Amino acid sequence: MRTSNEILTEVIPNWAPKWAGTVSEWADRYRMLPSSSAEPGRWRTARAPYLREVMDAVLDPEVKEVWWMKSAQVGATEALNNLCGYFIDVDPGPILVLQPTVEMGQSWSKDRFQPMLRDSPALQAKVTENKSRDSGNTIMHKNFAGGTLDIAGANSPAGLASRPKRIILCDEVDRYPASAGAEGDPVALAQKRSTTYWNRVFFACSTPTIKGASRIEAGFENGDQRYYFVPCPHCGHEQLLEWERLDYSEAGTKDEPVIVCQCGEHIKDSHKPKMLAKGQWLATNDGAAGVRSYHINELYSPWSTWAKVVADFIVAKKQGGEAIKTWKNTSLGQTYEEIGQAFDATIIASRAEELVNWTERIPNDVLVVTAGVDVQRDRIEIEVVGWGLGEESWSLDYKVMKGDPKQADVWERLDQYLGKRYVINDKVSLPVVTVCVDSGDGFTAEEVYFACMKRNRGRIGWIPIKGANKFDAPIFQQPTRAPKAGQTRPWMIGVSRIKRIVYDYLNKQEDGPGYMHFPEGRPDSYYKGLTAEKLVTIRTKGFPRLEWHKRYDRNEPLDCRTYAYAAMRILNPDWEVIAEKRQENAENGQKTANNSPKSANRLRMRAKGFDKRQR
Repeated sequence: MRTSNEILTEVIPNWAPKWAGTVSEWADRYRMLPSSSAEPGRWRTARAPYLREVMDAVLDPEVKEVWWMKSAQVGATEALNNLCGYFIDVDPGPILVLQPTVEMGQSWSKDRFQPMLRDSPALQAKVTENKSRDSGNTIMHKNFAGGTLDIAGANSPAGLASRPKRIILCDEVDRYPASAGAEGDPVALAQKRSTTYWNRVFFACSTPTIKGASRIEAGFENGDQRYYFVPCPHCGHEQLLEWERLDYSEAGTKDEPVIVCQCGEHIKDSHKPKMLAKGQWLATNDGAAGVRSYHINELYSPWSTWAKVVADFIVAKKQGGEAIKTWKNTSLGQTYEEIGQAFDATIIASRAEELVNWTERIPNDVLVVTAGVDVQRDRIEIEVVGWGLGEESWSLDYKVMKGDPKQADVWERLDQYLGKRYVINDKVSLPVVTVCVDSGDGFTAEEVYFACMKRNRGRIGWIPIKGANKFDAPIFQQPTRAPKAGQTRPWMIGVSRIKRIVYDYLNKQEDGPGYMHFPEGRPDSYYKGLTAEKLVTIRTKGFPRLEWHKRYDRNEPLDCRTYAYAAMRILNPDWEVIAEKRQENAENGQKTANNSPKSANRLRMRAKGFDKRQR
């Protein structure tokens, strides 16, 4: 019979970890990238050296939380994949990967995680292929020796309510809802599941969103705030790669963007690989004990170039509004501070343009006309808006139409009103091409649906709409299900997002992209209604979020402008083509392409995303 010492001598080596190195060292040795990736083959941390410390920080016994605020294109998803692979292969335990939604979790599992398992020999034998009938290994749940991996959506309370998890990996936390159902902040719920483990791991990464409501920014500021300093290739001075220090030309007169060092020499994008290899993370804040936080932007990315970042900025600047916000979030890895201030209605009113009557003749710069309709129980309010290049706009007319929306005559009067053509000159006039009609609080919903269905066969696209509840809902989303015969369904409109754009545009002081023009003669109530709301930060179950709050009772002008903007975005006109055609026809002394009812209808029918079922 074997002695106990002999048995222990045989068993103990099996208890020892397979790999005594770090996450980055494990990835360099065992991780393989699939053939479908941009750089297939063996993983090389040296390709993006800044990833090394970010990944390895989770193994530091003094570190309890790691927060990484970053731009796109810096390898964050692959870093998270490496963490999963390391803990499956080396230090197994119960793992939770939290994605913004269940659908995104499924996509990550199939498109990112499963290929890593398939192509990395060290992991192939650990987790078998997905089997829908095998509860031990499905798309959202994996069993492996010594642990499990569950993939959950932050929008699903059920996914956050199961057994404790030692390793919590959170991806794109700024896309999480404010609350998982009625349970509270998804990140806080996930963290609670690891409190019983002395060796727990928490890692969260994300591109940021809005200042004051960004989870990743809050986590970053709570930590030691590390930035990646790189040495100048000429003098060795350590510095950050920052957008504010980039010298570039929007006109393209410079050969390439450069950063000018304090030594006076130019740092080029081609210097980046050597600088990254010699860079180091340096803490700039004491931070909470045990909280490590990092920030990096796209200028560091080996998979992007400074010229591309500049090109993206120029495009975003031209588009304005949401495009600039998105660029700042995804390229600079910075939050965007919403305007949201309480505008002084009298100041906006003082910008009204004198000696204009746009109901008789509109500016030549107007290329498309849309309308927004707000339905109340005793009246309908309408704003007709002309749009030009860069979403510059002209409030052509605003009307309050008294009457009960449940009566057919109100809709007939609205139909007649919106049938008006807006004259530019003797040869050019524009119709109202697309109209968004709010379905109201439900009291008049059926009347709105019927009116829109009845009139969608004509040259004006009447679209019934309903405001989306989510603060960051897309600008518009067409119905996902076909309506029953004789019925219609509303389009969901991201009213919070559009109001942020409107307020950005109200803040503009000069003619050009986004600027809002108003004619003289509007009553003070119009401007008061246009500026009736303010963006405020409130706390829901301990988590900050932004909401629009009324400062005044009447906000119909703001709603009408919001709906008219949605109509323009649904229409999705090709501004450059329309402007060029306008100029060409003007030179030839002809009418513009969108002058006739048939042409207006073709423009509407070509609108991106316009559901044929709605016509």
